[in-house]
Amino acid sequence: LVLVEALTDNPRRTAPKVRHLFKEGGGALGAAGSAAWAFQRRGLLRVQGISSDNEALIEAALEAGAQDVEEDSAAHLEADDG
Repeated sequence: LVLVEALTDNPRRTAPKVRHLFKEGGGALGAAGSAAWAFQRRGLLRVQGISSDNEALIEAALEAGAQDVEEDSAAHLEADDG
């Protein structure tokens, strides 16, 4: 199962494009909400412009319940509270 959440300005165009991508890969797009039962919503916190004290920020995220913390090369820090 794959849950797709899309932010769009035109849902009448987005749904057919996503459906086409699934069809190309041999899959199918179910009805809205048909797979949501199998997923649990997780949060994502993205911080830009991080100072040199990343350790304190990582520690705070982990203490708040984050299960994963990633730092990318563009000075972003992401924490998943799932």
